Amino acid sequence: MKTDRYTKAILTVIALALSVIAYNQAAGPGSVAHAAGKFSNVQFSGSPIGFIAVDADSGDVWSYDNTHGQGIDGVTHIGRIAKLGEVPVKDAPVPATK
Repeated sequence: MKTDRYTKAILTVIALALSVIAYNQAAGPGSVAHAAGKFSNVQFSGSPIGFIAVDADSGDVWSYDNTHGQGIDGVTHIGRIAKLGEVPVKDAPVPATK
């Protein structure tokens, strides 16, 4: 029957594809991409109203608001993280824009 032969062919292709995926996962990642440049140490965290950017070198925390869904509405320097577990210091000097 044509349907039976077609089904077996499709299932064979799926099984082979899953085998390739499983082999690639078991072999581990071949290479890991790393950011390079002036934003390489900046970490981003999304939120429903925008995103937060944290500079891992300086500890500066920035909030980018997108409350209207039409692009960035505002940027706020929240402060600088001086010590983990503490509130960012708001009176820390804002770094100059590069």
